Amino acid sequence: MLVLIKAIITTKLALKTLITQIRNLKDQIDILDTEINEILQPENNDTDNNSPVENLLSIPGVGTNTVAFFLGEIGDITRFSSCKEFIGFVGLFPNIQQSGTSLNKAKLSTKGSRLLKHALYLASVACLKHNKYFKKLYDKKNLKVNLLSKL
Repeated sequence: MLVLIKAIITTKLALKTLITQIRNLKDQIDILDTEINEILQPENNDTDNNSPVENLLSIPGVGTNTVAFFLGEIGDITRFSSCKEFIGFVGLFPNIQQSGTSLNKAKLSTKGSRLLKHALYLASVACLKHNKYFKKLYDKKNLKVNLLSKL
């Protein structure tokens, strides 16, 4: 009986510790969310309303967490002189393997940040869901690819 009581007391102590840790983590998440929102606020001296943050946030389906992660991984996007450089940095280019007459299906390159690719993928899915223009463009391209693959 004494062992059972000690086990119950130990379990209560462990649960109290876990609850305290969860509360501390939630407080830290709230602090980080506040800091992210402060960082993403447009600057007061920005008169042309054309900051990268505002441009990215104007896309339906793209939120502050995605923009913060994107800008954190990319840094200053103007350092890329072309779209090709940006795509190469992120690793959004196909990796085609062929040998002789055999041609394997192209796969996305393993270069670049896997987390950034994942964030961009989730943002694109959200855009398809919330933005009629992107959905129409996607359907048009997908139809073209499907038609070509049947040839």
